[in-house]
Amino acid sequence: MAELYELNANIASEIPIPLEVITQVDQGANPDRWLKSFVERAAHENMYTNGILSNINQYRTLLQNKLADHFPELHQQLNQNQNQNSTSTPPDKSDNPPANSTQV
Repeated sequence: MAELYELNANIASEIPIPLEVITQVDQGANPDRWLKSFVERAAHENMYTNGILSNINQYRTLLQNKLADHFPELHQQLNQNQNQNSTSTPPDKSDNPPANSTQV
């Protein structure tokens, strides 16, 4: 195991090897199994997060529709505010002027 840690320290700057993989090799396990479970876990968490985002978007759409039904003037105002926010661009935060402008 000490040799593996030493090899990992020597090549860590070139090829990062997760400590879990080294531990799996030390225990005689196949590191591909660890990688497979890691990828499956990441895919599961991704599906879970996408489900939450989908539900939030569905709720937002439902809320907008109900607002439009019961409070049409509020719905129009919210749509105007949303359109203004989506069309406005944030100011350029760089201190450098655009290339085609002249400084005064």
